[in-house]
Amino acid sequence: MLPKKKRLLLLAAPTGCGKSTFKNAVLTEQPPPLAQEILLKAFSNSFSSIKRLNMRALRKRFFKRKSFQKFTKNHDNFILEIDTTCPRTVDNLIFLPMFLKEFDSVLSVQIYTPFDVWLVRIRDRQLNGFQTSRFVNQILNLHQSSMQDSLQAQYIYNKYYFNWEYYLKGLGVKKQICVSTIDSLVLNKPFNKSQAT
Repeated sequence: MLPKKKRLLLLAAPTGCGKSTFKNAVLTEQPPPLAQEILLKAFSNSFSSIKRLNMRALRKRFFKRKSFQKFTKNHDNFILEIDTTCPRTVDNLIFLPMFLKEFDSVLSVQIYTPFDVWLVRIRDRQLNGFQTSRFVNQILNLHQSSMQDSLQAQYIYNKYYFNWEYYLKGLGVKKQICVSTIDSLVLNKPFNKSQAT
């Protein structure tokens, strides 16, 4: 009997773009249409059992043993959420090349949120006591300065999307798409700069 293919769905975006919300929608018994479309792209027709992976646990295991077989041996389909503005992003990227080798198929989905919507979400989070990373704070501080700095803030925000796309291209990940959960749309593939401005 042939071994089953191991498939990974990566959900990536800056803090506050709706990764967790979208992941929860994907994992419900009756996913909404956009989530169903992503499931089919990621797992073909075999997405009855999807294991959630935890970035912190993966990182810890890598720095201890440099092995991920414990996490992947009993399942075929996996989902991993990656915050591209997390303070530990650099550490995460160190182990990601080795981790991706565990899978026969990898689909990266970036959750795109327009800059002005993202700003409102981040400010709401801060009002509720959520502590933002220095990367997010850099964008917020620039945005609150001059008009020129505000444009620079938006550029930096969009750059998180572009950098992720190019990073994965360098690792040989060919299946990359970007979705707007606000409009329930799959955007141009891969992420299109004209849609980010």
